Amino acid sequence: AQSEAQAQAEARAQGNNVRGDGQSQAQVQGTNGGNRGNPWLNNRQAVNPYIGDFNTYQDIRPQAVQATGQASALAQGVRRRGNARAAAQSLAQATSSGEADAAAQAVASAAASTGSDDSTATAEAAAVSETLAEAAAYNPSWASNLYAKSAGYAVSRGQTRAYARSVARAFAFAKQRQYVPQMTTAVADAITSGGSQSRYAYGQAIATAIAEGGDSSAAVAEATATAICTGGSTANAWASAYAVALSQDSRGCLVLNQAKAMAQARCGRNGAEAFSKAEASSRVLGFCGLLDMVPGGINLGWAGGSSASNSYGGLLNSGR
Repeated sequence: AQSEAQAQAEARAQGNNVRGDGQSQAQVQGTNGGNRGNPWLNNRQAVNPYIGDFNTYQDIRPQAVQATGQASALAQGVRRRGNARAAAQSLAQATSSGEADAAAQAVASAAASTGSDDSTATAEAAAVSETLAEAAAYNPSWASNLYAKSAGYAVSRGQTRAYARSVARAFAFAKQRQYVPQMTTAVADAITSGGSQSRYAYGQAIATAIAEGGDSSAAVAEATATAICTGGSTANAWASAYAVALSQDSRGCLVLNQAKAMAQARCGRNGAEAFSKAEASSRVLGFCGLLDMVPGGINLGWAGGSSASNSYGGLLNSGR
């Protein structure tokens, strides 16, 4: 007999959003009043506007990210385990001295050099991730510039996968050290300022974190809850990258479900409404079958049924 895990894997391969009980979103659509008439449920067109130059970026052949001069020295510090806070401060000092490009090259180069599985590379990979987390804690505003530039270098040289892996693990470090709010802000601002390259890179990072599970996935749920409660440009930017992640793995809907539960505890109905006002957010919610989280439906005028009837168990209900 086919195992539940096999059934879920096949459903994902067919593009369905699988719930924890093995049912696809399509299977529950008929009982989900708030999603009746939802044009985005299980519909890749919901997230396509945020994928941008996905194929172009994906097809870039990997090239070394050259770090010379000051960038080389900074990269060595970034790769040194136990040096994360000092490395972050060195990157900040370089940026304040007019060497922002060198700092970004250093991070992208360090991330790109950690692809093997030997012990040295594993230690260096952890060091890069720790430095990225410490950068956000040191100064989210400055870190957003570093994140945007670093992502640009990584994507343009075909090193998105390595960079995404570093960022995914940085989320886990940020969670362990309670830096998630700062990192969420820095990433969202980087997506806003960095455009499609940053959206692609951080969408891939979110997808990687979700696939890794554990602390990385839990950190993404916490970061998403932070974005939901913040609303505005932070929510819109985060949702646009989350759309890229969903295009890779619809299990992101399960993490979004967890994030909504966390947001409910933190900021309740107001947070849900703030998140849903952005078009990117509404498409992500629609793709995952969560439109009826907000009483009365969200900003595109879709009908909102009883929140208790939604397919994820009535998270962020209205309290009625």
